[in-house]
Amino acid sequence: MGKNVFLNNKDVLLNKKILMYSHDCSGLGHTSRTLSIAAHLAKEIEDCSIMLVTDLSITGHLNFPQNVDFIHLPCIMQRSEDNFYHTNLDIDIKDFLTLRRKITKSAIKSFDPGLIIIESDPSVLPHEMKHTFGFVRKRYPGTRVVWGIPDILGDPETVKKDWIEKDVYRVMDRVCDEIWVHGVQDVFDVVEEYDFPKELANKTYYTGYMRVLEEDAKRYDAYVQENTDKPYVLVTAGSGAEGFSLLDNYLASLEESDEPMPFRSVITTGPMMKPEQKKYLLERAEKLPDVIFHRYSKHILQYLKHAQLVVCNGGFNMMCEILSYRKKSIFVPMPTPANEHLKRAEIFKELGLIDLISPDELSPESIGAKVREMFKQEHHKRLDHGRAVTIDIPQKGLETIMKRIRSFNNGAPLSIFRASS
Repeated sequence: MGKNVFLNNKDVLLNKKILMYSHDCSGLGHTSRTLSIAAHLAKEIEDCSIMLVTDLSITGHLNFPQNVDFIHLPCIMQRSEDNFYHTNLDIDIKDFLTLRRKITKSAIKSFDPGLIIIESDPSVLPHEMKHTFGFVRKRYPGTRVVWGIPDILGDPETVKKDWIEKDVYRVMDRVCDEIWVHGVQDVFDVVEEYDFPKELANKTYYTGYMRVLEEDAKRYDAYVQENTDKPYVLVTAGSGAEGFSLLDNYLASLEESDEPMPFRSVITTGPMMKPEQKKYLLERAEKLPDVIFHRYSKHILQYLKHAQLVVCNGGFNMMCEILSYRKKSIFVPMPTPANEHLKRAEIFKELGLIDLISPDELSPESIGAKVREMFKQEHHKRLDHGRAVTIDIPQKGLETIMKRIRSFNNGAPLSIFRASS
């Protein structure tokens, strides 16, 4: 039976085992965010043990903090909104999903965590989530279950329709004790915009955005500064799973330019872009002057930190990094059923924090003109010692998460603490 307490009255963790579940059928956003949370918890909670359960295909290539290990689930891919498949095992999809559930449930029973943190899009495989975690609150009443979601999940009408059809609201209520929204209520009110029922609204907390852990970012500053001897624009496709169109159009804008650019371009494809796409882009980049091309770079934060301008798809993690370093940015979101990235970009453009090229406006001409215009503006600001971003958005997400954990006291009802925006 699970431990009956998680903290004692002195806020000392009694069960220092934390299981974190992350589902990434495309991209690596959930697992990257989970590892950021894990690194902070491992630093703040002495002698804790954190087990990550994830199906991210490249998990073994990531850097893991001390006291953090992982279990890799068989990887499932998403062909369309409701069509999932697997590639490596010759078994029926139902048996495949059963295997995934059994691995996770076995990990929970063997590891016996005091806290479970789920980082997964609620609309993706909610049936699997219900059958994987639905037993925990009843069988292990001392184990707290939290479901973390990003600031914005997409267009409200699309999300609500999808959640009603898939019974997501009831699944989330059954599975978790709390919902952590990694965002700010005044920026986007998830509870109101997605019509959370009262029982879900009462257990929802806004943590704020997450700040880059600066101590982890200093090591490669010298490397980046030595290898970029002129101002540069960083163009990144994030994980690369959906970034080909952005990089294809950006390279075309350089190829079609009649005059030299006043900047260097640092381009990263991301580790999950298709090999043939990476090869095609690399061959073109090698023919252009002032282009640094990386399939993947461990220096990405340092490149972002020192860039004059950032061009990206606008995922949650990149948004946090841009806010941390107060960078002027152009978001070029790719179309998806819920349009999460586009919705986020529209909101942050209204706040004056970023500029936007919508999917139907993307072309070599549009991205080339926008980059030249914004680089020129930003370069003059830098020369005048101006700040790229002047609006402050709360970024105490990691600290707020730790406060929430400290409120789980002796299995008593949760405190009335609620993170404000």
